[in-house]
Amino acid sequence: MTRIHVTGTGAARAVPDYATLHFRAQAEAATPAEALETVGRYASAVQRTLDDLGTDRADRGNQSTTVQRRSRWDDGTETLLGWQGAMTTECTVRDVTQAFRVLEAVAALEHVGATGPDWRISQDNPAHARAREAAVAAARATAEDYARACGLTLGELVRVGDAEPVVGPLRAASMRAVAAETVDPELAEVTATVSMEWETA
Repeated sequence: MTRIHVTGTGAARAVPDYATLHFRAQAEAATPAEALETVGRYASAVQRTLDDLGTDRADRGNQSTTVQRRSRWDDGTETLLGWQGAMTTECTVRDVTQAFRVLEAVAALEHVGATGPDWRISQDNPAHARAREAAVAAARATAEDYARACGLTLGELVRVGDAEPVVGPLRAASMRAVAAETVDPELAEVTATVSMEWETA
């Protein structure tokens, strides 16, 4: 018996549930110890600023620390210029309307870089169900097209495979110049892909 096997992809948009921000403090010094001590002060300023802004410490990721040589090479000969220390951390902002406020406040600190926000949609967000429903509808429409082109009709559905929805490319709203001004996030998109197989008659 002939079977028709197709895949379908659906998408749904929703307001993000939370945002993640990434911070990197950096310092240069003559020795590894001095580089680490200096960058530690900069990183502590990041944590104090996040405290002042009311972000929960439980929403801050583990801090990563690196130290590396700064060198110049001439004809195969290394000249040590010093040492560079860096500390990075991630912060989750639950109130997405405050993500840019937090980002700008930390980015204003000396020797600290900030990137984000990365808009996130929780797995229990209804957008995932809407994306799956759209994926099933797309797969069925494709299967019906193939069946009609072949002079067949769809029969019993015999197999369904559901792929995990993923957050698609997210466009961040433009950062405003004034840190205290609220910037609303744009809608984020989730997608779902389903594999379906029908018998034909």
